[in-house]
Amino acid sequence: FYVVDQLAPRRRSALLAVVSGRDGEVLGRQVIEGAAAIDQIRRLSGVALAGSEQSQAKRALARLSELQNRLEAQVRPFVKRGADLRALTDSLRPRPGDADKAFIEGAADTARAHIDEAWAADHPPLMGPKPGQREVSVSVCPASMLRKGSHLARDFPQGMLAVAPHLRPHQVWGLVRFHRPGHARGNRFDGLVWLDDHWAWFPKPWQWLKA
Repeated sequence: FYVVDQLAPRRRSALLAVVSGRDGEVLGRQVIEGAAAIDQIRRLSGVALAGSEQSQAKRALARLSELQNRLEAQVRPFVKRGADLRALTDSLRPRPGDADKAFIEGAADTARAHIDEAWAADHPPLMGPKPGQREVSVSVCPASMLRKGSHLARDFPQGMLAVAPHLRPHQVWGLVRFHRPGHARGNRFDGLVWLDDHWAWFPKPWQWLKA
C-alpha cells in the first residue's frame, strides 16, 4: 500500500487483507472497500510502517519506476518518423527460455507454442502507432499485483487480470499505448514482460491462456 500510495495517491479505495501460509500460498483474502479504508486501519492500529518495511517498499517503488522508464525507452523509437516497425517489433520477440520465466508450468508450454506459431505466420505480430499517434504512454505492474486487482493494474485489460494466476508472480508486466497528443486513449498493446535484462512481448496472452 505504500507503493500504491506513492504512485497513485488519489486512487486509494480499498484495503486488501490477505492470510498466507508459510510457502506463500494465499489461504484467504478480503477486500475492505471505501476511500478511507486504509486511513481507518492505520488509525485503529496506530502502527506506522517499520523502517525496514518502508525501505523495502521504497526499493520496490524504485524498481517499478526504473522498469517503467526502460519500457518507455524501448518503445519510444516506434513513434519516430520513418521507424522500421517490423525490426522494432522483432526486437521484442521472446527468446528461448522466456516463456518458462514468464509463465508457470503448463502455461509456459502453451505460451511457447503460441509464440512460435504467431511469429512463423504470414503476418506475424506487429506493434506500432496509427497515423497521427505521435506520443506513447506506458504502465507496469508486477504479476502478483495483477492477481490482487491492484490499482497499479488499472490500465491493464480485464483479460490480463483473469489469467494472472498463470503468470510467475515476481515478474513485472507492461502495457504500451500509442496516442495522439492530448489524448489518453489510443492503440494499446499488452503482454510485455521484463525478463532479467530485456522486454519480451507475448501479444494478448489472455486470448490463448484463457482458452
